[in-house]
Amino acid sequence: MSLSPADPRSFQTIRSTTTRPPAPAGDDDPDLRQVEPRLVRARDILCRVGLRITLPRLRVLTLFLDSPRKALSADAVMRRLIERGDKASLSSVYSSLRQLEEAGLLASRFDDGRRVYEEAGSLPQARIVCLASGEERVFQDAALDALIRRIVREQGFDVSGYKLLVEGVSNPGPGCRHS
Repeated sequence: MSLSPADPRSFQTIRSTTTRPPAPAGDDDPDLRQVEPRLVRARDILCRVGLRITLPRLRVLTLFLDSPRKALSADAVMRRLIERGDKASLSSVYSSLRQLEEAGLLASRFDDGRRVYEEAGSLPQARIVCLASGEERVFQDAALDALIRRIVREQGFDVSGYKLLVEGVSNPGPGCRHS
């Protein structure tokens, strides 16, 4: 008698022969903490925001944790991973960057026509763009953040996040690219 895939006995046989990967090591595993404390930190961060722990996400997140406040394109992330000896496909890098951004761990912006990613800070970043030269300056200001949050609350909203872009033309002088 041969079993068909629809036969429940087939499912039980297949199911009983499959193996599950071992559970991730917990905080009680001293080898993981000693060898790769950055992986433990990244794993804890991914758990906190509710993302499933995958090797590409761990690798991309640890890259940003190791070099904070540096904006990197997806290509630059891929190059740094290769330099570090980590293997990852460009599609998994793009996917990981998108998911880490959606979880609020990374922030992205356009720089010279390319999307770049950086570790999300506690304050949202504001950008000033010169319409004449295309120069972009990024800044964070606690007083501006407090003012925006107060105004939004007064309008009857709860702030879940915001992006501020100011456009203008920079004054001619030293450091000005279009004068």
